[in-house]
Amino acid sequence: MSDKLKRFQKYNRKSILIALLVSYAVVLCVPIGIGSLLYQKATNAMKDNAIRYNMAMLEQMRGVMDSRINEVDQLAYEVTWNPKLQELIQLGNAMDESENAYKFLDFASDLWRYKNAGSIIDDFYVYIASGDTILTPTSKLSSSIFYDKIHRFMGVDYAQWKSDLLTGYHYKTYGNSVVLVDGLSSEQVIPYTLSLPLGEKTAIKGQLVILINVQQIQEMINKIEWASRGSLYVINDRNEIILTTAAEPFRITESQFDGESGMIKSAELGRNQVAVYTTSQQSGWKYVSVIPVSVFLDNVNMLRNWALSLLGCCFILGSIIIYLFAYRQYNPIKKMVRTIQAGRGESPGGIANEYDYINHSILHSLKEESRLRSTIDAQVPVIRANFLGRLIRGYVDRAAVTTETLAFMDIHLISNQFMVLLIDIDDCSQFIKDDSEREWVLIRFVVSNLIDDLTSEWCRCYTTELDKDRIGVLLNLENNRQTRVEDEVQQIANKLVETIHHKFKTTVTIAVSSVHTGLEGIRIAYLEALKAVDYRILLGHRQAIHYNEVSQSEDFYSYPIEIETQIVNFVKSGDYDNVESILNQHFIDNVALRQLTPELAKCLFYDVIGTLVKVIHSASLKHPGLMDHKPAPIKRLSDCGTFDEMLGELKEYYRYICEYIRANKSDRNEQLMDNIDQFIRNRYMDGMLGLNLIAEQFQLTPSYLSTLFKKQTGKNVSDYIAEVRIEKSKDMLADSALTITQIAHGVGYANDIGFIRMFKKYEGVTPGKYRANLIVK
Repeated sequence: MSDKLKRFQKYNRKSILIALLVSYAVVLCVPIGIGSLLYQKATNAMKDNAIRYNMAMLEQMRGVMDSRINEVDQLAYEVTWNPKLQELIQLGNAMDESENAYKFLDFASDLWRYKNAGSIIDDFYVYIASGDTILTPTSKLSSSIFYDKIHRFMGVDYAQWKSDLLTGYHYKTYGNSVVLVDGLSSEQVIPYTLSLPLGEKTAIKGQLVILINVQQIQEMINKIEWASRGSLYVINDRNEIILTTAAEPFRITESQFDGESGMIKSAELGRNQVAVYTTSQQSGWKYVSVIPVSVFLDNVNMLRNWALSLLGCCFILGSIIIYLFAYRQYNPIKKMVRTIQAGRGESPGGIANEYDYINHSILHSLKEESRLRSTIDAQVPVIRANFLGRLIRGYVDRAAVTTETLAFMDIHLISNQFMVLLIDIDDCSQFIKDDSEREWVLIRFVVSNLIDDLTSEWCRCYTTELDKDRIGVLLNLENNRQTRVEDEVQQIANKLVETIHHKFKTTVTIAVSSVHTGLEGIRIAYLEALKAVDYRILLGHRQAIHYNEVSQSEDFYSYPIEIETQIVNFVKSGDYDNVESILNQHFIDNVALRQLTPELAKCLFYDVIGTLVKVIHSASLKHPGLMDHKPAPIKRLSDCGTFDEMLGELKEYYRYICEYIRANKSDRNEQLMDNIDQFIRNRYMDGMLGLNLIAEQFQLTPSYLSTLFKKQTGKNVSDYIAEVRIEKSKDMLADSALTITQIAHGVGYANDIGFIRMFKKYEGVTPGKYRANLIVK
């Protein structure tokens, strides 16, 4: 946890803003509390209203169903008390006699009048038990034929049908809904059964069966279901489900009903459903409506959402108003606290409130300001060194450089004339004790002080560290010293080089630029000094190099293949004196006379190193232990900083190789090879000169001679003969009187075609082109 957070925790309990917010919040809580109580009252009222609404729908359905059940009861009453039916029941088995047939027809005509007695009545028939006969408005059949052929219940056999409806005592008994199959059509019905004669429970002589059309009831239920958006159940007086619209009905028990109407509480309903019911006084049926809670409490939920939204808006708006009012009164104090807080670093102890904080903060800020100023002053040298390094390299935006910025870093320009000096510390091993950063800081400090002392009289000198061994010097020249200032700076640079070398045993190289105007000219001066310091590779260490002295240099160097071939041949023969003479003369021609650019000097540098690599890896020098006692030549030569250093190292390696070759040559083989060489040079014009002729001359086998020659010279006999012939032909090509064909015959070739091909192989050009080059030279 930050000090700032801890500080505010200490006094925020007593803050004026907190006190204002609390007082306004108490006022806001009063209407919010009243609104919460009103919300609870409204919610309960809407729940009761939802229950009453659903109960009203069920009561409406009960009223309609009671009126329809009255029609069924009225039909049953009329049929039961029909005197003709009473007479037919008393006839018993005699009803099939012909003289009694008219009585059936007379009773059938009465039944026909009752056929449309009610809207929910689908059909009805009378069962006479004594004759096992079914009487309908249109037929008189035995019960088995009637059931099998005309009036069959789907999924119920004849025995079960007869047992359920035609036997036993029934008084206004309603069965479960079944599917009636009547010919080719089918429909769902509820059977209503009444035993005959009415009131007789033991001597039952028949049954009146009325089939109630379920579709008519279903249409009424669907209207109620659409209005309630739930499931409806019709339950008889035995708590059996007669009809339901639910896909998966829940189990009904008598204990679930408490009174004639109300709500059903059942674990099977779960928390997502609500059930209300009402009971018919006439039929004893119960009508149950099961409604999802989301539908049942739809208006309640809408009210709750509105109430919560309004409560939230009230709370948010009230909070905003509270904050605005409190903030308006607290704002002046807060501004003072924030203003002081921006300049504070530590928290004073014993803070009670904002006023106490302001008092302590003013005292603390005064002390902190003094401490920060001291810290910034101590960092000015580091900031100035970084700025000078970026300014010299050209990384500073000129528009951002102002007099105030420069004055802050203790940089005071006296003109817009500038020069840049780069001082490279090449060798300070005799001055410093070890290669540590502390020692390097010391030598850079010495050099910076010397250059400042030498230039302080006539210019402003600013030094900075550009690298570990490089110091950048920016000279801001006086306006009245611009005429011969470059000569004066060159003299100071020379004096500085010698002073550092003699007094501090340190070798430095100083690069001096020309004079440039404006801050944008500082980068140009730096690039000139950077280019001048590269000439150290040519001029060597302990030099003061002026850009104007090295800007005019040749853009080519001379290192022909003949020089390289001569060096290789002299090394192979162990002739170090000639190798040293060629190297000395070649370096003088390129470095001293031509004044090469550093880029070309580096190219020549690597060409010379390449020659040494060719010598070391030539076949004749692949002796074990050749370079075991010398460091890796390529790395050693690449690390040389100047051509003088490289020339010394190169001579040392060539001297070592030549001594090694001379020490490992046997006298006999050397004499033999000298004789063979002399024989070839005397007979090179002979076209038959070859391995076999030379072997015969010296009484050796061709294979032995080939192996020995290869080992001693690194070349095949045929290649060496070709080289000698090419060498002689070059001398002859200098004589323009000789033709190419004459020269070819003169060096042992049968025709000029073979000679031209061999000459181009070794020299890279044709003899004619070579002669043309000689004439140009």
